[in-house]
Amino acid sequence: MGLVSAPAFNLAVAVASPAGTVTVAYPAGLAQADFTGDNASGLAVVVVNDNDVYKEVDDKVDVSYGGSNITLTNKSGSTWPAGAKVLAGFARAEPIDEFIQADAIANVGGTLTGAVDGTMADCGGTYTAAEVNLNFKELQAKVNAILTGLRSAGVLASS
Repeated sequence: MGLVSAPAFNLAVAVASPAGTVTVAYPAGLAQADFTGDNASGLAVVVVNDNDVYKEVDDKVDVSYGGSNITLTNKSGSTWPAGAKVLAGFARAEPIDEFIQADAIANVGGTLTGAVDGTMADCGGTYTAAEVNLNFKELQAKVNAILTGLRSAGVLASS
């Protein structure tokens, strides 16, 4: 997640709540595509007069990323006064530059007895070796299935 801010500016006119708007330019080198689609985050923040903080996640400000500028909608419950200093920060998901695969993990081994039918056995108050082995066999099968799936997806290296 990256946070970038537009240059601070002073409001030319008051921006009333709950629907007053003000537009700002995109931070240098960025455009609409940097904040929408896979890059969207919904974590923008607006600071008014270096004191009052309004967060998009708290529904105190709405942010709309247009083709040429960003529109901020004041939903704070307070009017942002004319002349107020405004600093807007915009979060965006950062693309993964490099996928790092986890190290190989061996399957759970052993010579447990018992059927693997997808159900853990209820051992009750007294445990027999067969009941314990059955439960361990079920766990072993489930863990190995998870490891196989992670290897197939490329998340784990193959052993």
